[in-house]
Amino acid sequence: MKRIEGRKKIYLFISLVLLMLLSVVGTKLIIKKQIDISNGIDMHESYGASVSILPNKNYQDKNLIPQASVDEGTKIDEYKGIAVYSNGTNYMSSHGLNFSDSGYYYGYKWQCVEFVKRFYYEVYNHQMPDGAGNAKYFFNPMLGQGEFNEQRGLIQYCNGGNVKPQLD
Repeated sequence: MKRIEGRKKIYLFISLVLLMLLSVVGTKLIIKKQIDISNGIDMHESYGASVSILPNKNYQDKNLIPQASVDEGTKIDEYKGIAVYSNGTNYMSSHGLNFSDSGYYYGYKWQCVEFVKRFYYEVYNHQMPDGAGNAKYFFNPMLGQGEFNEQRGLIQYCNGGNVKPQLD
């Protein structure tokens, strides 16, 4: 029973990490939009936005570094001691494969799946039985709420279900 509870916590954490990564990407798009507006460039259509985003008057006071200024492989943050690296301006490009010292495959450097698998391995010593796949394949639609996902070695929860994401 404790193993299942631990797996529930792990799955909730991976969900939280993926949501955080999505919010970072969305924030970067908004900041980019604000920069473009403040420079007199209307990029509204290129972002496919359905609402106008007004520039933040306090934005010029921030010391933000544009993504284009950060080389791939540069440490940009960390969570619980696990580094988060930039994968550069072209998120679809590959910078090689990343493995643990013991040979466990994390994924493509420095993609979101690579971070999640590296985090789980380094913090929880968890190796996913099926290590391949993009983030969208981590969720198995054939499983119900709270069922064990054998491919990932984790308990799976549905968005909008009766269990809220929890830290760790």
